[in-house]
Amino acid sequence: MADTDKSTLSSVPLNSLRAIYTVARKGSLRAAASEIGVTESAISQHIRRAEQRLGTRLFVRLSSGLIPTEILATTLPLLAVGFENLAEAAARLQPARQRALGITVGNVFAGRFLIPRMPDFAQRHTGIDLNLEINGFVTDLSRSEIDCGIRFGAGKWPLVKSRKLSSCSLLVVCSPEFAAKVRRPEDIRHLPIIRDSSTEADWPNWLRAAKLESLFPLNFLSSYADPSISFEAAINSHGLLLAVDILAAEAVMRGDLVSPLPIRLESASQYWLVSAEGRQQTENQRIFENWLMRQARQAKVLTEGG
Repeated sequence: MADTDKSTLSSVPLNSLRAIYTVARKGSLRAAASEIGVTESAISQHIRRAEQRLGTRLFVRLSSGLIPTEILATTLPLLAVGFENLAEAAARLQPARQRALGITVGNVFAGRFLIPRMPDFAQRHTGIDLNLEINGFVTDLSRSEIDCGIRFGAGKWPLVKSRKLSSCSLLVVCSPEFAAKVRRPEDIRHLPIIRDSSTEADWPNWLRAAKLESLFPLNFLSSYADPSISFEAAINSHGLLLAVDILAAEAVMRGDLVSPLPIRLESASQYWLVSAEGRQQTENQRIFENWLMRQARQAKVLTEGG
């Protein structure tokens, strides 16, 4: 390392760089302090000292928060890679069997797909613990304790590597008791439809695929913002639900749900296994990914019989 590199690094300590990087990502002193676990005053001092030693401003201070200056904004990708490498190095210093695999996942995928299958993973891979962070937010994948995540969408997110778990289709499901009311596709005109905010916009496309577009608008029930509640409503015979096939698979296998109509619509959004760009895949992560892919393929097959 050149002397100039040594003097620059010594003038801006690693803790200060971490504070600067975290504020730039979070946009405020409070959010950065909460993530790092220090006071706002400590974060502010790190930034002020770094600016004094570097002789340049790093943030524009607005009432809405702190905005990186141009010189910091152009440096953020290097800081991101640097901290990802440090996190990876720290992880590799731990024996593989002593470190849980950190996974961020949304509520509905966790409840309807992943958690019911976790006993299978635990039985097959006794040396790998899974640490799930379950929420409805898009989690920052650069965090050291997060190895990978599962997201629903088009598969294009900034600074993220994505691998599709499975092609997803939308199909109509309901309880076996409710299915007795569906003798032909046209019957849905007079039946209650569970309004699930995650798939509601796809109903016109499903009707078009079924050549039933003239039936829209349907007889929608009250809206459920949480897809997990929508599934419970369908299981309890409240109405018909347009659902992602791999999420419905577990309930179909148990007999809680059936698919009374053969029409399937390819979903515009898919489930993806994602990780931070530039981070190397660990052996435990590779094992989890392969297992998850197999589970997704098997789940899709379960719903193909209706």
